[in-house]
Amino acid sequence: MLNFFKNTSIDEYIRESIKNENYEFEIIYGINKYLLKRQDFLNLLNQCREKYETVEPKYILDITFNEDKFLDKIRLSINGKNNIIKYCNDNDIHNINNSNYDIIMKNNIKKTIFDNEYNLRLNLKEENNEIDKDKIDYIKDKNK
Repeated sequence: MLNFFKNTSIDEYIRESIKNENYEFEIIYGINKYLLKRQDFLNLLNQCREKYETVEPKYILDITFNEDKFLDKIRLSINGKNNIIKYCNDNDIHNINNSNYDIIMKNNIKKTIFDNEYNLRLNLKEENNEIDKDKIDYIKDKNK
């Protein structure tokens, strides 16, 4: 079993994501079908706080299209608390100024790390905002 906080690959993934501004390091909870219990979340949060420096939070709603093979590597990111609220109320991307959302293609850079003990997976992906116009139009039509 992988010991999450002793895995040297995690440090490598973090260093790579800091060196390259187009890389995204993400930790995703929920590789198993178990619900996250409050105490488990607090334990994980405390361990992260002990090892890593905290940063100012950003309000970003990421929408993926995993069920759609045409868009499975695409992510729509809505930026800013007010824009997220607006989107959640209207469910329409057309009501948000283009400068307040990003459409990004994501590609894996390193092998995904799975940790069953903490019910996590870790990814290092490259983000590219050069996307075919037909995919952008398809996303906008899908989200109105």
